[in-house]
Amino acid sequence: MAWIELHQTVWTHRKTILIASKLGLKPTYAASHIIRFWTWALDNVQDGDLSGLPA
Repeated sequence: MAWIELHQTVWTHRKTILIASKLGLKPTYAASHIIRFWTWALDNVQDGDLSGLPA
C-alpha cells in the first residue's frame, strides 16, 4: 500500500490557484482534480514515470 503526503494548504497553494485559473475552475475543484490524479498515479504509474502517457 502506498500513501501520499497531503497538506492542508493544497486548497490555497499558489500552484493550485494557478491551475484553477488556467482551467477555469474554482480552486477547490482544481485541488480535488490534483488529488484524484495523485491517487490515480499511485495505482497506475507506481514508478512515477508519466512519459509513456498521452498529454
